[in-house]
Amino acid sequence: MRSQATLVTIVFHRLLLCIVAGVVVLLGGQCAAPSGSMEGDGVNLFGSAHRSSDYSGFVDAFRTGFFIPHKLEASESYRVQAGQGMVQPPLPVGRSVYLVRADGTILKVEDDRIVWQHRFPERIAVPLVADGSGRVYGITAQGTVFALDADGTVRWRYSLQSPEQAGWYGVPLIWKNRLVVHSYGGTIVALTLEGKLVWEHHFAPGLLPLAAADSTGNVYAVITARQYGATDTVVCVDTTGVIRWKTPLSRTRALKMVATSNRNVYVAGVSVDGKNRIPRLWVVAATEGAVKDSVRLPATPRGFAVSGDSLLVVAGYESRLGKVYSIVAAYQGTTLRWKRSIEGKVDIPPLLARDNIAVITHFDLHSAVVVFDRATGKILEYASLDELPLLHLLPMVSSNGNVLLAMREKNGWIEVGEPAIYRILPY
Repeated sequence: MRSQATLVTIVFHRLLLCIVAGVVVLLGGQCAAPSGSMEGDGVNLFGSAHRSSDYSGFVDAFRTGFFIPHKLEASESYRVQAGQGMVQPPLPVGRSVYLVRADGTILKVEDDRIVWQHRFPERIAVPLVADGSGRVYGITAQGTVFALDADGTVRWRYSLQSPEQAGWYGVPLIWKNRLVVHSYGGTIVALTLEGKLVWEHHFAPGLLPLAAADSTGNVYAVITARQYGATDTVVCVDTTGVIRWKTPLSRTRALKMVATSNRNVYVAGVSVDGKNRIPRLWVVAATEGAVKDSVRLPATPRGFAVSGDSLLVVAGYESRLGKVYSIVAAYQGTTLRWKRSIEGKVDIPPLLARDNIAVITHFDLHSAVVVFDRATGKILEYASLDELPLLHLLPMVSSNGNVLLAMREKNGWIEVGEPAIYRILPY
């Protein structure tokens, strides 16, 4: 049995925790560390250059107990215009957060104050990425690849020529001191972090929006016709630009992304067999490109994640009129562990922590963060986002395990999770 002194200590700690947490929320969450996941050489969308959406290396569990607002305080020289909300996810780098406005302006923010802003003449087409020095990279709608130093200076520009589909570009990939950028039209290049061309390829008829890289620096992309019944192809390009292998996925239209983990390459899509469309996920050996296995999925895949221990979590749904339900399914290897149905559309990869899994679901103007137990699939938390400002639902994850979502109609972002003080004070 606990002593009276011990109980008093626990009560004191909890009371202090509540007081400090309340102050944190009132101050806009400034105690929450904004740092991004700096794996290898940079901060990338969906966890790392592997695109595996696996955060279990530094996130024990996702939480939804607090919505921590970060509203920008602008001086006269950095006035923020109403209606110029954010169009890309926040990019956390060190103690800074980079935001992208609808008018092509990039903002560097520290302690919820704008440090500098740089406006490009056209909109920013894709989410930003960052290297280990804090330099950020992106692509404009006209195909200009750029690097911004930590002080806001444009370091260099590079023109990604893609007349086939101008304005449509894949999410940049930073890894092993290389920046890989590509267009939907099929042009893919690797640049040094000083903007010098290392290699370039063109894969007709086009490429999926997300490429991936493995621990050696090999890059994987999917050549796609964007047609059901066509045969899409996985391609591997090594660090020198040599095409190591190409693997066709028979009569399969791949969707959105490719990911790497455990010396495997993962691609999800829809295969056609006669008049039937079969949702499927393919597992390809990273070394030689041989198809190792495939998994028949319960719904058209919209995003997936894979962990270092080969846990595969796929989210999908079928488009239809009326209310839509998504299916989240977890596999160990190719064996189904659990499957759950939730209301709304899950359009992005699940986020994997050590103990749980978070997904973002939306339908019409409703949205929520749903947290599942990783082992059983039991729903642990359901946090509606309906009372918050309209959000851009493509997330980034900070180093303290909070999910960051940009405001679409206001200037700032929301942290979903816990104030940093929760991880400091004992219970």
